[in-house]
Order: sequence, then C-alpha cells, then structure tokens
Amino acid sequence: MELEHHQFDVPWEIRAEMCQPMMEVKGLQKFELVVPWNDMTDWEFVEHAPFTILRAAEPRIVPKEW
Repeated sequence: MELEHHQFDVPWEIRAEMCQPMMEVKGLQKFELVVPWNDMTDWEFVEHAPFTILRAAEPRIVPKEW
C-alpha cells in the first residue's frame, strides 16, 4: 500500500485512525506501507503493527489529468 504525496502534515490522531484497519490484518507474509519521501512525521505508534513503514525513494511526478 502506498500513501499519496500531500502538502500538509497529517496529525497523529488522523494517521492512527487511518492505520487502524491495517492493524487488524493477519496472515500476510509481507505487508508494507510506503509513505511519501518527504514525510517526516512520527510513525512509532505502529511499532507493533503487522506492516512495515517504508519511505518512498524519491518524489513521484504525477502527470496532470486533462
């Protein structure tokens, strides 16, 4: 799963609420959450989650929709 790049900081409470359904996932061998490359927020609250937090390697260039 990959989070889209955004121009604002997402508060801890919103991130925790967003991750709650993912905390219930069971039985996967590999489950990764990729956060935007410039996301410097605290993800320690998912320390015991069934997924790993990864930082995207670089900004993605998203083409404008016509």
